Amino acid sequence: MLIDDKIIKKLVSEYKTARSVITFKEIVNHLSKYIYNYARKVFGVNHEIAMDFYLYYIERIENILLKYNETETKFITWFTYTLRNGYLNYIDYKKRKEKYKKTEISIDAPLCDREALTLHDVLYDTKKYSVYSIDDIDNDNIEEISLKIFNCIENIFTERDSLIFFIYNLELFINLITKPLMKYFNINYEEAYSIIEKARATYIYKYNDIIKLQDSIAKINLKISEYNNKGLWTVHLASKKQNRIKKLHAIKLNVPHSFIAKLFKISVNAITKIINKIKKYLKENFKYNFNN
Repeated sequence: MLIDDKIIKKLVSEYKTARSVITFKEIVNHLSKYIYNYARKVFGVNHEIAMDFYLYYIERIENILLKYNETETKFITWFTYTLRNGYLNYIDYKKRKEKYKKTEISIDAPLCDREALTLHDVLYDTKKYSVYSIDDIDNDNIEEISLKIFNCIENIFTERDSLIFFIYNLELFINLITKPLMKYFNINYEEAYSIIEKARATYIYKYNDIIKLQDSIAKINLKISEYNNKGLWTVHLASKKQNRIKKLHAIKLNVPHSFIAKLFKISVNAITKIINKIKKYLKENFKYNFNN
């Protein structure tokens, strides 16, 4: 069951007025799975880190809720923004306290109450996940890379072609494209964010597949370690692991060409040519290779 907008707004309003402990507990019960799954699914961290972030955020949630001012915008949209900021603050906190190393770019966008599967659906999924995870990709410089590529593309290609490529690779440029969307389509912030929301809804379901594969690989790694300690053969496990890794690498988090074509009112073939043109340029001029 997803978070009911009317119920959660009513509870927050009541708590701000009466400061009831019972009401506060009810609010936390509504939001707990969403908070935990935010780090678990959006950033792909393991159970231990997700729980650490959950505890970090819960310690601060009262002050966060007291700052909420009810509007027509859904509560979960506002709440997801606070989670993003909270997670970035958590990363900074861990860096200061434990020299924590950030592993993922922020890729969240508040997607809720859509007919298509949305981020709200994914984060509020009650499915239990393994406490194991893998971390075989170093993304420490992803924000720096995305900004460098973003600026380069904007300077070389047309406004339309640049925006098409940014939307196609939405996960890489999600924190950079709101203003370009507003400018190109002459729309306001809410309308631009709605486009981002709908674009992400086209592939958000793939996060569950990614997490399942990550957990499967981690379990195989654990078995390999156990078998090695016992002096047993692990060839069959290594084969399974490579198969899972291959499937994981095959998952592409890209907005479909058909969605972009409809948005810009041009053909799918034209979209494909534009994307391939920019890919070719980047391949020739950057170490970062867009194989998507």
